[in-house]
Formats: sequence, structure tokens, C-alpha cells
Amino acid sequence: MSDRLLSVAVILIAVLALVACAPEPPAVEEAPPPPPAPPPTVYNIGEVDIVAEEPGFTSLNVSLLGVKFGDVTNDLLDVLGDQEGDTQNWPDHYVSYYRDGGLIIHTFKNTGEIRKIEILTRLASGLASTQLQAWLEDGDVDAMRAFMGQEEDVAVGDTGGTEYVYDSRGIRFVAYEEQNGIRFSFYRN
Repeated sequence: MSDRLLSVAVILIAVLALVACAPEPPAVEEAPPPPPAPPPTVYNIGEVDIVAEEPGFTSLNVSLLGVKFGDVTNDLLDVLGDQEGDTQNWPDHYVSYYRDGGLIIHTFKNTGEIRKIEILTRLASGLASTQLQAWLEDGDVDAMRAFMGQEEDVAVGDTGGTEYVYDSRGIRFVAYEEQNGIRFSFYRN
């Protein structure tokens, strides 16, 4: 019995020695992660006809008066000029009016970063795109559809206007009772 036990012990020691001497498995090299996508080109819509230059534009392609998403409003006060009235305190963001009420800026409460930029009829002449100007001035839905395509939805917004929704592009065309607006949203509505 002890011979059998000794034989098993010798075999186990030999197996363990062989396993311990075996070469390490080759290290698996992980491929480096792909580089992040470059940020989208941003066009100043006061200088560039974005509808002609970038027909598939989204809200992330847009800046106006040097204001774009990710900016902090306190850093832009020189560009924006004097605020009209008091800042409104909404449940999840602040709303401020500039340029004689023709530019509305929505900011995140916790960071002050711009969340939405809305341009109203008063600033129509400041846009390079005749199609965007025309929407702001006359609110022609058929003309809007000619350059934007069919909207994803039509909704009544929280500010009372009829919104023609292009949320996949971060854009809403808004027909208010006495004026029109184009709302660019950083995060889809």
C-alpha cells in the first residue's frame, strides 16, 4: 500500500514539476481603443449659410454670435450683451434673454453650460441662410419642409408654441402666436 502511495506521490510531483516548468501562455495584446471621433465642424450661422454648406446640419454644428453648446454663459456676457429682464428659474435649468429678446439661452443649473439656444424673429436678419430667415419671418411650414424634410413630430411646447420636431438633429422650429423661433438643443428634447 505504501508503494502505491509512494508511486502516486512521485507521479503527482512529476506532473506538478512539468506544469511549473511549462512556458507561460503568450500575452494577449489588447488593441488600443479607437481614437475618439473628431468634434463636428461648427458654423457661425450669422456668417455661413448652413443650409447650403451643411444640409444635414445638427444643433452641434451651430454657433451664433460666438455662442455654442458647451460654453458657459458667464464667460460670454461680453459677446451676448446686456440681459433682458431677469433670469427665469425653471425646474432643471435657467432661461435668459438677450439681444432685445431675440436670443434665448437655456443653461444647466449645476454647470452654467448652454443647453438650448433659441433664435426668434427679431434676429432673422442676422442669419446668413435665407431659408432660416424666411422661417423666422413668415413661418412657412412648406418652405421649412423643403430644406429640412418631413418633421418627426408636431407638438405643443412648454412655452405654448407649435413645435415642428427634428429631435434626431437637435432642432425644433417653433411657431408662436406672434413670432417664430428656431431652437437648437444640446440634448435631445
